[in-house]
Amino acid sequence: VDFRDEKRYRTVDGWAGDSQTDTMGIKGLLRALGPLLVAPEGSSTAERDDGTRHARASDASSFSSPAARRRRREGGGGGGGTHHIRQFAGRRLAVDASAWLHRGAYSCCSQLVEALESSHPPTCDEGTPSCVARYTGYVTNRCGELLDHAGVARIHLVFDGKRCPLKAGTNEERDRRRAAALKEARKLKGLGRNREAEEKYKMCIKVTTGMERRVAEAVQRKWGRSGSGKQLKVTCVFSPYEADAQLAALCRDGVVDAVVTEDSDVLVYSAAIGVPFPIIYKLDRDSGDCDVLTMDWLLSPNPSNSSNDPLAELRRYLPCQAARQKGDNKGRRDSSSKGERSGSFLSSLRCLSRREILRPGAGVRLFIQACVLSGCDYAPSRMTGVGHVGAFKMVVENAHRKDGERFLRVLRSLPKGTVTGKE
Repeated sequence: VDFRDEKRYRTVDGWAGDSQTDTMGIKGLLRALGPLLVAPEGSSTAERDDGTRHARASDASSFSSPAARRRRREGGGGGGGTHHIRQFAGRRLAVDASAWLHRGAYSCCSQLVEALESSHPPTCDEGTPSCVARYTGYVTNRCGELLDHAGVARIHLVFDGKRCPLKAGTNEERDRRRAAALKEARKLKGLGRNREAEEKYKMCIKVTTGMERRVAEAVQRKWGRSGSGKQLKVTCVFSPYEADAQLAALCRDGVVDAVVTEDSDVLVYSAAIGVPFPIIYKLDRDSGDCDVLTMDWLLSPNPSNSSNDPLAELRRYLPCQAARQKGDNKGRRDSSSKGERSGSFLSSLRCLSRREILRPGAGVRLFIQACVLSGCDYAPSRMTGVGHVGAFKMVVENAHRKDGERFLRVLRSLPKGTVTGKE
């Protein structure tokens, strides 16, 4: 990934800085890696835990609804993250706006999808007025909560730009899946199975430039326009292509201090540019609980202290999961298998960290290659039975080989039938 060929990124009112094109996409890495939980810069683990408890106690009324508190008491979710969003009070955050837009559209998914699909040619790309009010209100409300209740200093809403040409195959496949889901949704709706139809309609949602434009206009009305001479609380940034590279670029350039996203691509961009930064995900709207990752374990290891394990935090969150029922032999076997996979994965990550210490850049390259081998959006995956643990293990086992030969060696070592297709 070459980040030297820079492009300027565009805010809603003009040009705001430099960025790079989208060059890599990885699926599901958050689930496999994580989380690599760490405290915000300048906080020890003890300070982080104390701050988290204090935040939850002092602002519970702002973040936790009665329903959410009841779910947590009953063990039914509604938060439970190791961190709290108030740890980022006074910080500047970049938010992947597409995720919020999707969630904001869920409440009117059938109405929005049918409005977009019924316009031929598509003269309307924003939905009906009631739909616009719902998804714009959702995004602006989420921004207001971070500003008012979490004490966040500034928010940069980062929107996707053009479709990346390298992902044409993936985008076409997604369009086909949306079309199939829409056909099924209409069929279910015709049968009166509205709840099932709504779930299918949610699969059809696609964020359009018109929807992004409406959100930007709502942000301007509430917090003002750029160029007004005052520092805005919320700014909209439009990426050249996908938002993931833009989020990393904003952190690299010092524009923001952390990123809010649910997309694992940001991990790879952080490694590629060599800049670790907090990545906030699983942010619970009711409680303010969240998980936080960084690539510090790879990009900023401490070789001077042999007792300082850069993966100590990770090891805490990849334990051998206990069986739900103590007397369940199958549960114990599953638990043991998960523990073995976690240990293997930790061993691979530790090897990458050591190689990065010995030869800066080597561990990063291995990490990116393992991510690509795990599966990416730029080529169809024809490998069966190879997950994240296996991909990282194979790349580490071939780490001594030349960079250009490593992939070929890995593919040749796979059992017959693992790779499908002629190429």
